[in-house]
Amino acid sequence: MGKVNKRINYPIKEILARVVQNEEIFLEDPLHQYCCSWLSLQVANVGTSLFVASWNAHPIPGSVPTSYS
Repeated sequence: MGKVNKRINYPIKEILARVVQNEEIFLEDPLHQYCCSWLSLQVANVGTSLFVASWNAHPIPGSVPTSYS
């Protein structure tokens, strides 16, 4: 889970905190809350899909690739 947090969750959280700090969004506004939530979920879903694909494709030291067995 640490790798997922580092590659996906923390960057999203950092950007959201920055736009709130810069007063570009107002999380007191229900519409802003909804839009930020929806967009964050979409970005996280794409990031998670890419992470899983890269994780599944990485070689495991000492194992025989399935294409050679």
